[in-house]
Amino acid sequence: MENMGRDEELFFHFLRLGLWGEEPDEPGYDMTGLTRDDWCRIYDMGHRQAVSGIVTDGIAHCGVRPDGELWGQWIAQLIYMERMNSRIANEGTFWLESLEEAGIEAEVFKGPSVAHWYNRPMYRSYGDLDIVVHAGWERLEEVLQKWKLPYRVEHEDVVLRNRGVFVEFHRQREYLYNPVVHNRLTQLLHADKEGYELYLACLILHLRRHVLTYGIGLKQVCDVAVMLRNASLDRKKLVGILRELNMIRFSRVLFGFIDVYIKGVREFPLRPLHDRNMQLLRNIIWRDGYLLKMEREQCSENKRTVAGRVMGNGFFWLKRCSLLFGLMPDEACCFPLYMVWRRLKGSSVKSVNAAL
Repeated sequence: MENMGRDEELFFHFLRLGLWGEEPDEPGYDMTGLTRDDWCRIYDMGHRQAVSGIVTDGIAHCGVRPDGELWGQWIAQLIYMERMNSRIANEGTFWLESLEEAGIEAEVFKGPSVAHWYNRPMYRSYGDLDIVVHAGWERLEEVLQKWKLPYRVEHEDVVLRNRGVFVEFHRQREYLYNPVVHNRLTQLLHADKEGYELYLACLILHLRRHVLTYGIGLKQVCDVAVMLRNASLDRKKLVGILRELNMIRFSRVLFGFIDVYIKGVREFPLRPLHDRNMQLLRNIIWRDGYLLKMEREQCSENKRTVAGRVMGNGFFWLKRCSLLFGLMPDEACCFPLYMVWRRLKGSSVKSVNAAL
């Protein structure tokens, strides 16, 4: 792999073993002489990319291990991850049943829902519980207040914490900055919210949006890869959805990245691209990962004035849109306009302590 050091190549090797198990075409790697520092760097890569559980499982497929103390710490972290994933899955079931009783139709998106396609669902790194409300959104706040649950309204989402799990309620699975294409997505979701093809398209949309704004790690890339491999997809239908949502170019580049680094997908719906845009995407995923978002948030917090924060963010996003125009031209053009519109509309953040 171009520009990859030994630790990085081993990291991707363990990641693939954790995702797919033993693969006949997986090349052999020399693991002799790995030091404790080498193992720590490999694990740290998995932590930064939110795939440490999968990497640990991949290492378990090999005959080589770090020292007993280090391996014991990783296994303990894996057990904790399993418990948290189980708690989040149970919380998702609780919310869907409770909302249904209140006359609100909803689904869990990402999280436990996409983990279903993994060989080891409990090893996927956990996060927030995302619940998409298909019908009854206008009653959601009333129901939460009736249940005496404190919550926040951030822009158009409702956010709360219940039994140690952060829960986010959304109007629909994903959105776009291009209003014309966003309306197409809304119509598709109303017509076909059960199809795996549209579900996967929304995962790719989510990934693309984060690539544009702050960057994203390998966890979401793995979500796409496992669905491409394990879900029963109508590939012709999927290509039609990707074309309707102006996602052909980005999807081909993403498939190129998966083809080179994640592997395991035997048949892609579109021919993968291995061009300079794939190298750009690789740099964003591998170099930025989830760290860029934290860096930008810290940078904004350090700005003492609102004007300084707005100007700093504006310059950063204009530069980023210019960089990513070749990957997603319409979204790169519409994103700055969307941010200006949202700023003019006003930051809609409301806290409701329904227990008081």
